[in-house]
Amino acid sequence: MSTGVSMSPDRAKWQALYWAVLQQLENKDLAERIRLAEQAIVERERELGQSGRDNIDEQVVLEDALYTLSALRKTCEFGYKKPSSNVSSLALVKTAI
Repeated sequence: MSTGVSMSPDRAKWQALYWAVLQQLENKDLAERIRLAEQAIVERERELGQSGRDNIDEQVVLEDALYTLSALRKTCEFGYKKPSSNVSSLALVKTAI
């Protein structure tokens, strides 16, 4: 049984893409960044499924990240409205998760 989330290079890849999305919500390439992060997460889920090891902690984190990205993608599709200047986008996302 796993005692924590693995710290493999594969995990670092999807995390870097995920955090890039959250830190750049005003970016014009947001939809593409979301797509790349979702793709990396799905690839990592596939790798974990094939590993045969107990990676439940990382699987939970991956599912949470996919849920957050899905919500952001839907927000983009319906027209994202930038928050007021006194509230950062990242702070809004962090309080939501």
